[in-house]
Amino acid sequence: MIKAISLYEPWATLVAIGEKRYETRSRNTRHRGPLLICASKRRLSLWHYPPLAKVTEALHRHGLGLMELNWGKAVAIVDLTVSFPTEDIIFGEPLKEQGPDEFIFGDFRPGRFGYKLEDLRRIKKPFPVTGKRGVFSVDVDWGKQL
Repeated sequence: MIKAISLYEPWATLVAIGEKRYETRSRNTRHRGPLLICASKRRLSLWHYPPLAKVTEALHRHGLGLMELNWGKAVAIVDLTVSFPTEDIIFGEPLKEQGPDEFIFGDFRPGRFGYKLEDLRRIKKPFPVTGKRGVFSVDVDWGKQL
């Protein structure tokens, strides 16, 4: 068993390629440790996406395009090490290692929480996972998946 979280695409792939190191959520979590990053099957309307030029630029830095997104699949394992209120950004420096587009790829409005994602392990062959809201458990046969 491993804890998991679902993200819409392109955010899941941006985590998997190391372009997004902080996930922002409306709720805090007590979980710390390994976290399976799953791409949601659901596709959002273009109104909900970050600037498409920034997304395609980030994907192209890793030899990917929009056609390589993985809806409904596990794409990476990370370690969730810190969860902090987004207001802390004003008073501290929890985003010391942010990438150039971190604020574009996350929702850092007051009242939200940032999850710091470290020790990225990209899954070479993404596999199907049925996602849920919040942090949930997944039973994975790693021998078959990795």
